[in-house]
Amino acid sequence: MTSHRPTTGTRSKEFIIAIATAALITLHLIVRYGFDWTPADARWPLQIAVVFGGAPLVWELFRKALRKEFGSDLIAGVSIVTSVILNEWLAGAFVVLMLSGGEALENYAVLRASS
Repeated sequence: MTSHRPTTGTRSKEFIIAIATAALITLHLIVRYGFDWTPADARWPLQIAVVFGGAPLVWELFRKALRKEFGSDLIAGVSIVTSVILNEWLAGAFVVLMLSGGEALENYAVLRASS
């Protein structure tokens, strides 16, 4: 029989997305302003953050909406999708960071409170 260990705050999916998104935003700023790349050339780290970090978050929000579980995080999901449509990748990456970081902190707080 295998035991199921709860996911700790530092190994949760949201924590990994938040750290990766913060690193990709930093990379974007370095190549954009440190190496003086054009905005179009320096956009790729933000696109990676929004697509690979935002897609799982938006998918989970979509699933919650189907179960009629609405919350303020639904607005963040709409913001991520809208930022992609409007080609505003930095704004989308910051929303991904905000949403995933908030969920990671919430998971950590619940684990700490239950232990």
